[in-house]
Amino acid sequence: MLLQKAPGLRHTATAAYTTEGPIHFGRDPASLAPNTARTDYSAERVPVLELSYGNMNKLILLLPVLAASGFAQPAAPAQANPLSAWLRNAYTGNRNNIVRTAEKMPEENYGMRPGAQTEVRTFGQQVTHVAFYNYLWCSQAKGEKNPNPGNLDKLTSKADILKVLNDAFTYCDGAYNALTDASGAETIDITQENGRQTRSLRMGLLTLNYGHNNEIYGSMVVYLRMKNLVPPASEPRTPQAK
Repeated sequence: MLLQKAPGLRHTATAAYTTEGPIHFGRDPASLAPNTARTDYSAERVPVLELSYGNMNKLILLLPVLAASGFAQPAAPAQANPLSAWLRNAYTGNRNNIVRTAEKMPEENYGMRPGAQTEVRTFGQQVTHVAFYNYLWCSQAKGEKNPNPGNLDKLTSKADILKVLNDAFTYCDGAYNALTDASGAETIDITQENGRQTRSLRMGLLTLNYGHNNEIYGSMVVYLRMKNLVPPASEPRTPQAK
């Protein structure tokens, strides 16, 4: 068998991302402002296998042996419910970031806005906005009456806002913990916030809730940065002892 070097290749890929979550102050999608970065990848020279007819025959004779050795390898255990497990982990990580961000912001900044526009939510209203929709969408995913205590947007104290946020997440935890791939594929009836009746997959609704949480988390990060505060998820990690 002869090995022949192929010409070197260079690939360039452009990746668009937001380092600390999507930036969205209120309801206007135009406020999204992701950062972009370019990464160059260089592939090493790739060996190309050149076969003669004689070597091909030898390879054919070896195939059963190679196949048998391959089947002898123990198969990796399949993860049960991979879709719902991924969603549950993503939701949990994001919900913890939101709670830690709300805890880190000093109470005197809960009434701040990133600009003079009064239609933009204050930091405290961003937090209660998360609680409102977690109550709404998780109660529908569970098929239960919405336990929202009401008037969340009227709360002003940090303690009250943190309580309703944690209560909403605790309620939502049950929906994600009980989710399986099979139950996630079930179609459920939904009443949207505008009163419109529709239907959706249970996992689709809970994915929407996770995505919305992440969107608002991106906004909350900007408020902290404006006050020269490092978001908890971006804090330097303590090196592990060797």
